[in-house]
Amino acid sequence: PLPMPATILLAATGTVSSALVFSVLPVPSPGGIATWPLGMSTVVFTFMCVRGRTLAAWIGLACMIATATFWTYATGQGIGPGLSLSLVNAAPVLMSTFFAFTLRPLAGSIYLLRAMSLQRSAEQAASAAALEERDAQLDRLDSLARPLLERIATGEVLEAGERRAGVLLEARLRDGLRAPALQDPQVVEAADAARRRGVDVVMLDDHGLDGVPPDEQARLRRAVADELDSVSHGSVTVRVLPPGRRALVTILVRGDSVRRIELGKASQG
Repeated sequence: PLPMPATILLAATGTVSSALVFSVLPVPSPGGIATWPLGMSTVVFTFMCVRGRTLAAWIGLACMIATATFWTYATGQGIGPGLSLSLVNAAPVLMSTFFAFTLRPLAGSIYLLRAMSLQRSAEQAASAAALEERDAQLDRLDSLARPLLERIATGEVLEAGERRAGVLLEARLRDGLRAPALQDPQVVEAADAARRRGVDVVMLDDHGLDGVPPDEQARLRRAVADELDSVSHGSVTVRVLPPGRRALVTILVRGDSVRRIELGKASQG
């Protein structure tokens, strides 16, 4: 429906325009295009009916008829000429009223069905994306874990190197679940290399990188990988902070000393 301020202004067009034009017409009225405000205002009223403001359109029409009738009465012509000039315009408004009460509900149903269809399409797209992501993760898990799982399934005693590989694989899979934003090849390789050196690496993702430009994300991941490469012992905790924090990523290194590195600015997210 039309906004109420626009509705009030449109409803007043018939009265205002008729009063302005009739005030300068000779008596008796020449008719024809001299009374153009009546027909043009009727067009506005029919538009208002279509836009869901039927009552306001009829009020505007009634005021316009009253204006025309008052003019003919005040100029000594009686009320008959005013009614004959203006009442004919009720027919288009009546037709528009019928249209509004019959077709607008149907149009509302069409819009509702369209919205439901869009929502259903969005749900189907989300489900398809979820299935695609699940399949991708299953393929990744299969390529990473199947060889070691098949080796374990043989029942033979694992060698020290194989047990160490299992520990590293478990940590890598855990990182994929807890820190998806840091699953970049250079970060993954740096974390694996650090763990082989005996460094305890923990990575966490609280979604502070969501919405950060790709080039800035790449720069931050390179910085994380460089820091992991520089640590030879102790522990490293890499955390992507929640949105709204002062920094985007923090790195806590515990070794001979404890140091905390902050990367990025929250305003960039």
